[in-house]
Amino acid sequence: MLVLCLNDITRRYVNDLSALGYSDISLSRLISFAIHDVTIDFINDIQALGYKDITPSKLLSFSIHDVDPDYIQSIHKLGYPDISPEKLISFAIHDVTAQFIRDMNSLGYKNLEPSQLISFRIHDVEKELIESLRELGYADINTSKILSFAIHDVTGQYIQAIHSLGYKDITPSRLISFRIHDVDPSFIEGVHKLGYKDIDPSQLTSFSIHEVTLDFIKNIHTAGFKNISPSKLISFRIHDIDRKYIEYIRSMWKGELTPDKVIKFKIHGF
Repeated sequence: MLVLCLNDITRRYVNDLSALGYSDISLSRLISFAIHDVTIDFINDIQALGYKDITPSKLLSFSIHDVDPDYIQSIHKLGYPDISPEKLISFAIHDVTAQFIRDMNSLGYKNLEPSQLISFRIHDVEKELIESLRELGYADINTSKILSFAIHDVTGQYIQAIHSLGYKDITPSRLISFRIHDVDPSFIEGVHKLGYKDIDPSQLTSFSIHEVTLDFIKNIHTAGFKNISPSKLISFRIHDIDRKYIEYIRSMWKGELTPDKVIKFKIHGF
């Protein structure tokens, strides 16, 4: 009884809770309600907004995370009248505010699923990111690509650097692939300086995937294949052909040695 008094839990409060459908609440839950200011008025307001069967734990979470009637109404008015208590709590935890939803709406991302809005917040998809992408020519990028840009750190600064290296028409998918496979501006610049200024973005990605590094290219060049194509460099890497192997083949083969011949020698176990 002393505990109840210390936490301002009156018999009337308990009776009112029972009238609202919460007759079997434990003592610890009652104390939590009192500590976190889950009042009768608060419960009435929440139920009036359509959450008549909300559980005690969800009510407590609402109060802890400031999911109050004003916040719920603002979310309802933006097109989410049937949003679940769980999603409202996630909205509050991840700072999905009414203003954030309005910002996304104004940029053309209307009627997003609650889970998409939460993902946008988790991965820092902000208004500024979307506006910077539009300035760089990516006006119609879809929600999944926007998320991938944010997850893989495809920033406006990164895109500008890639554009400046001659890839102004690069697709969103290719930019994401570049980031996933660590194709950075310095690597591209190094490849260009080694004579591959017109290399295709897909080949740059393959270079990175197969570890066709700048040092590897230099070594192949010094082994006598200065004009070797990007596709052959990739094949050399796939078949584990390095300068040492090329020199070994040269010591045995006195005829003309082409990249294709080297690859055939390797495939056939020489």
